[in-house]
Amino acid sequence: MPTPSSISHVKIGYRMKFLIAFINIDVSASAKLLGDVSTISSVRHEIVDSSDPLYSECESIRDIEALFEKAHNYPYNNDIVYCPDSKAKVLTVQPLPSSL
Repeated sequence: MPTPSSISHVKIGYRMKFLIAFINIDVSASAKLLGDVSTISSVRHEIVDSSDPLYSECESIRDIEALFEKAHNYPYNNDIVYCPDSKAKVLTVQPLPSSL
């Protein structure tokens, strides 16, 4: 497990792309089954761009992660899950080289 001092910090520039690895979890299953392989999708990937208005105010990878989950789980209302049977959960956010 990395320690806080060993984690490199990324200052998000005007135009940076990030590779997000995430899963979808079937939250309609009973609590006993949550986390079972049958309730978790395979790992999916999406690239987001910090110049996108949705991500333009992000100052850290943590902000990108939180906003990605909010955009997928609560896109229209902070109190209503878009798809009550499934929620996205970010696993990693990695900055991509500027040439991509």
